[in-house]
Amino acid sequence: MMKQILLSLILSTILFSACTKKESQRPSVIYISGTVSDKTNSSPLDSVSIILSEDRGGVISSVLIPLKTYSTNSSGEFSFNYSQNKERYSYELEFSKDLYTVEKVHLDKDIEKQHFNIQLIK
Repeated sequence: MMKQILLSLILSTILFSACTKKESQRPSVIYISGTVSDKTNSSPLDSVSIILSEDRGGVISSVLIPLKTYSTNSSGEFSFNYSQNKERYSYELEFSKDLYTVEKVHLDKDIEKQHFNIQLIK
């Protein structure tokens, strides 16, 4: 019985320290860049709306809170950085342009520099 309690305490300590360490290693700023193109002909798409949202949902459902809106340049490129909440929430990018389907991607809170090549479908 004593061995089981001791083992449980050791495992709990290891798990807690691993979670705490991961949060402290998260970058405070995420650098996001990429290109957006037409999936059919690979041509770059300008003026694509990019909405950065924070997902405050729980296990069952998402609650997306729009934070900022960006757009692509004439070459279909975008780049920006965002100071993230290191303790909670996850983030999503939504790419949209008239006559195209919306594309969504999730950001990885643990990776400082993230690059996306998005192709939209008409």
